[in-house]
Amino acid sequence: MVALGTTGTSKAGTWSRSRRHRMSGEKAFTLLELLVVLVVLTISAAIVFPKLEACLPRESLLWRSGKRLASVAKYAREVSICTQSMHLLHVDRQAGTYWVATRTVAGELTSPANVLGLCGQLPDGVRFSAIELSGGDSLSEAVVVIRFSPEGWCDPAIVSIVSSDGRMVRVIINEWPARTDLFGADLVE
Repeated sequence: MVALGTTGTSKAGTWSRSRRHRMSGEKAFTLLELLVVLVVLTISAAIVFPKLEACLPRESLLWRSGKRLASVAKYAREVSICTQSMHLLHVDRQAGTYWVATRTVAGELTSPANVLGLCGQLPDGVRFSAIELSGGDSLSEAVVVIRFSPEGWCDPAIVSIVSSDGRMVRVIINEWPARTDLFGADLVE
């Protein structure tokens, strides 16, 4: 028989609790039991969360399209400053596409491969409605070019994107300070 407060051996290994402590009814989980519970919870979460995601409200295609165009404009501004070369954001109103090209020192245009996602296409049900450059004039040209200079300035522009349900977002590209803002979800009259 083991004396109180001494170390003994069980089938699971050594134990050092006194009998008086064990007899008081206090029980604890082992590390293995806690790990099993964590694994079960992790697997359950991995199964349940994707199904719950469908129930959560998501950003509309319109808002995501505006955010995407705004991020491409921000990138064009930043890379033009870093590389000290002129970058041009082309917006094709009719095709619903946009892409960034670089003007070389010799004046030639080079379009980068879409490795960095510098090209985009508006999804079905979303279209460009108007593009206004610095003078406030709405351009009717098929392809509008917004310049980003190595010095940090750009052609100020407002690009309006409309969804088939009449909601609108506007991507506002400011000349100074170096900001691109997104406003929207207004109903078009």
